[in-house]
Amino acid sequence: MIVRVHGFDWKIYNERIMPAFNLWLVNNDEQTIMKLYMNTQRAKAEEHRVTPVQRHSSWLQAQAFVRRLPRGPHAVDEYSVLCTPERFNPLSDQYMYRYPPQLYRNSEALRMIWSALIEEYCLPWFQVTDDLEKFMVPPQHPQHPQVQQGQDTYKGTTTQATPSARVAQKALEENGPSIKEAVFRSELITLLQSAGLAELAQAIVIHNVDEQQALQHAATGKAGANEPLQASTPGKLTEHKRDETFDEEEETEESGVLIGQQHAPIRLRGWLASFSIRAMALFELLACGRRCMPFGYEASDLATGYVGYLTPDEVWQLALCLRKVQSPAAEQVTADFQKFQKQIREKTLAFRMLDEVLPEYSEEFMSLVRIAALQGLGLICSVG
Repeated sequence: MIVRVHGFDWKIYNERIMPAFNLWLVNNDEQTIMKLYMNTQRAKAEEHRVTPVQRHSSWLQAQAFVRRLPRGPHAVDEYSVLCTPERFNPLSDQYMYRYPPQLYRNSEALRMIWSALIEEYCLPWFQVTDDLEKFMVPPQHPQHPQVQQGQDTYKGTTTQATPSARVAQKALEENGPSIKEAVFRSELITLLQSAGLAELAQAIVIHNVDEQQALQHAATGKAGANEPLQASTPGKLTEHKRDETFDEEEETEESGVLIGQQHAPIRLRGWLASFSIRAMALFELLACGRRCMPFGYEASDLATGYVGYLTPDEVWQLALCLRKVQSPAAEQVTADFQKFQKQIREKTLAFRMLDEVLPEYSEEFMSLVRIAALQGLGLICSVG
């Protein structure tokens, strides 16, 4: 199985998707959720099936399941908590709470509806160009390492500029004001955060995202009520336009940032723990099944395989934890894994666990975290 991490539009999830589920489960009002779902690619694909198969569509099965749900006062309150992210998230940590909010039993069809809405409305459909590689390098700040004119003032030694730093400088020279503005904004956010003004810093991020979305909608002249919003990124973007006739399996396979096979989160979690316990805990919520999903998670169900997510606030905290962290070199990762395999074959006394092996996709993961934090996005992890 392949593990991928995607940008997660928390605003749409919090203001459109889950309120629609709340109307459906609490008030028996299915009109809003039905309109949202019928505009998804998965619903359109089911419409083209032969008639006998249509009778077993995800929507009809989910509809029948919801009608059979208990309607007592305690059950209805549980549904309300389940469909209100602000109330659900603090109780969703399965390491802390043995019985997080949930339905009396999980429904694969209902989970299919939820995942289809996530894929249609909450995943930013764009590709980031090399201009945004500057976000891989922490903004220059007196409290953090600086690479300037070959001098590492943090360690007091002479070093060479990193490849990411050279890419950032090249992008700055080629793109001029747009990149300079993004770098200035990043440095301003860092300064506010270091001064203990985290809420003000995040407000700047969210305001910038909303402003760019408004400009985009003004340029196009319209924004459909059921149309997925395009996330904006400072700098240069290549938007990925969705084709109505696209191959759903191929699109799902190419979206998101790959972080490896199914055992990859174990290695990445162990590596993060060596730098920050908080980073490890946040990663567990994202990719290790620590967070209870609203309608459950089944590892064998590839069509609905979302194992966890992070809110924008949690992504922000994770980005702060990773500010000074540098990913290991590819040669070092390969050598470490080969050493681990050799120890297993030879059954040496130098026992190591898989958690202690260096991860392969740490640089890609950290880049995504930093970009998502600057855009005010959450993250969501899929396995399939």
